[in-house]
Amino acid sequence: MTRDRFSRYMAWVGLLLGGATIAIQFCDTIIARMANGYSFGEAVIYFVSFLTILTNTGVVLTYASAVFETPRLDWFRHSATRAMFAVLILVVMVVYHLLLSDRVIPDLLSVVLDKILHYAAPILYLIWWVIHPRRGDAASYRQIPNMLIPPAIYLVWVFLRGAVVAEYPYPFLDLTQKTVGTVVTNLSVIIAGSCLFFALAVFIDKRLSR
Repeated sequence: MTRDRFSRYMAWVGLLLGGATIAIQFCDTIIARMANGYSFGEAVIYFVSFLTILTNTGVVLTYASAVFETPRLDWFRHSATRAMFAVLILVVMVVYHLLLSDRVIPDLLSVVLDKILHYAAPILYLIWWVIHPRRGDAASYRQIPNMLIPPAIYLVWVFLRGAVVAEYPYPFLDLTQKTVGTVVTNLSVIIAGSCLFFALAVFIDKRLSR
């Protein structure tokens, strides 16, 4: 099997696995939230407040850009975009493993979805990102500030929403339970680590493009 063909096969696996998992997680979350008195719109907003969901959705769209020719997915074909999602999905996995993996999950379906979104999907994407054929357009260090824009927008959204509804997607960002200093410290560590990962991702992408 050629490298191109294997990469395309992996992209299809990632697209189908990720798309199905997100769809099932969406239905499970919406049903659970509406059963607790939330409106459909409120449940959807809650669902998309998680970086795990947004990043996995971006990864699925990146896979889609590798198997479909539509120009609407051109942004996801850029080396910088693919490197950015490699870093973000790695951060999702590492943060989950270090800070969230010991939380109680109520049922088997939720456990399976949780492990796919936080372990299986990230590992699959990182492998695909390394092996997929480059076309000579490597990411550059100058693009790192642009790569930081999506996560920065996400954090602004999280804190604006939290200020309105007093609800945060992750306990280490929860200003209703932790002091501002603690949250800032948590964010500083995550951001510093992410910047190092971004630099490493660019370095790897440059090497693989050669």
